[in-house]
Amino acid sequence: MTTPTGPQAAPQDPYAGAPDMEAEASALVALAAALNGSVDRSAAACRPLAVRKAAWLDRAALAEPENERAQQLAANAARELLAHDGAFGPGPNPTADDWVAPRLYVRAAYAAHLADA
Repeated sequence: MTTPTGPQAAPQDPYAGAPDMEAEASALVALAAALNGSVDRSAAACRPLAVRKAAWLDRAALAEPENERAQQLAANAARELLAHDGAFGPGPNPTADDWVAPRLYVRAAYAAHLADA
């Protein structure tokens, strides 16, 4: 996945249009609940939750760079998103570079999510 952020961009740039952390947390809970009660639990239906969860955890880790637990949770969620996209799409398989810097992949995926919203 090509990152729209580029090497010069600040890590927070893809989140400029994102809801605040509290509102996004509430939206994540609502989205997870809706998926739980839905007949459609396809990979395509689950991807927005995976993207938004990974982005929320990335934002939390960016806010607390010294918090190792936050860094690990963000990295784990990023790898989960990469694995999901590698298995189910929506586009080309993640590249080796994406696996080296999975949180950059999350930022690009979230920027695309915001652009589509």
